[in-house]
Amino acid sequence: MVEAGLNEFVSTATILERHLGAADWLVGSHVTYADFRVACVLPFADLAGLPLADFPHIAAWHARLMDIPSWRNPFAGLEAPELPPIRTGTG
Repeated sequence: MVEAGLNEFVSTATILERHLGAADWLVGSHVTYADFRVACVLPFADLAGLPLADFPHIAAWHARLMDIPSWRNPFAGLEAPELPPIRTGTG
């Protein structure tokens, strides 16, 4: 199931990458609700193992969103369990 999910991410990220290659935002010339809605998974990209490095336009778009102070920690104040540490390497 994880592999299927990653394959689906790559397939949809390829479409998004193409769009963001010609535009800074999803709709129009300014950030909109659509950007935040689509990007809501990106704070968990490392934990989920999403290959953002393979999609430089998506990574740049995410960086533009991170320049917005209220987006840097969009889930502040929500009650949620602590996330496990991100494992690095293969061990």
